[in-house]
Amino acid sequence: MKRFEGKSALITGAAGFIGQRIAKRFASEGCAVSICDFNLKGAEAVAAQINSEGGKAISVAVNVREAGDAVMAVQKTIEAFGKVDYLINVAGGSTREKACYFMDQDMDVMQDNIGVNFFGALNFAHAVASYMGARGTGSIIFIGSTLGIQGQRGYIE
Repeated sequence: MKRFEGKSALITGAAGFIGQRIAKRFASEGCAVSICDFNLKGAEAVAAQINSEGGKAISVAVNVREAGDAVMAVQKTIEAFGKVDYLINVAGGSTREKACYFMDQDMDVMQDNIGVNFFGALNFAHAVASYMGARGTGSIIFIGSTLGIQGQRGYIE
């Protein structure tokens, strides 16, 4: 029996480099995976590859900044797999190309960055927490950058 046989995971940012590898690894261990990403074509490609290799995967287009998308993704995962055992928040981003001194940064850039990196994870955790609590089981995993712990002096992305 595989380590995650009979389990299911909802993974944000799963069309990207890190999220894709996490999804494929969980699937290889028997986990059904919900590939959630802003990039629907990428999510569909990852899900198709997992399914072609004998795994179970669905793709879901989401904007992690939107709480309603988080609720919808949880519902679609439950509809497809009967439950959500793991939420893995990988979605994140950088506006490194727009990095500058804090006082020179546009509010739109800061709000976009915080919307994806902070509120994205918060939206999905909030959407699944009550469900997991009612079931009495589940795990929520947050993956983030070291820039969340220590930024660059004088700069904001």
